[in-house]
Amino acid sequence: KRYGSKKVPPIYDVSAIPRSLPKLLIRGTNDALVTSKDIEWLCKQLGTAINEIVNLKGWNHTDYMWEPRAATVVYPRVIDFIEQYHSVAK
Repeated sequence: KRYGSKKVPPIYDVSAIPRSLPKLLIRGTNDALVTSKDIEWLCKQLGTAINEIVNLKGWNHTDYMWEPRAATVVYPRVIDFIEQYHSVAK
């Protein structure tokens, strides 16, 4: 979806995310699209509502899809997190 004549996307109301919803934040340290400043802002908005933060050294924005090691580095961690908190999210 295009944002029309705006140069930046609209602000998402992070406060609408339930604080009780378990959250896993995985970021690549080499991400040119989501900077450390962006992550700091998100963490500040969510406060203690983040259950776990994972920093993947040298990973970038698309490595979650295209990096061959994603299947062993990222996906199992996400599945474990979901399994750990699935009853909380119901």
